[in-house]
Amino acid sequence: MRPDDLPDGLVIADSQGRVTCFNAEAARLTGTDPAQALGSP
Repeated sequence: MRPDDLPDGLVIADSQGRVTCFNAEAARLTGTDPAQALGSP
């Protein structure tokens, strides 16, 4: 299963607090482009 297949928003951060996963539902809920979210604090 891919993160975009999940019905819920999924945001995962690494130990440095940088976003490493931001699925389509998280993008819809926040209005944030996943490409911009990845790597952000």
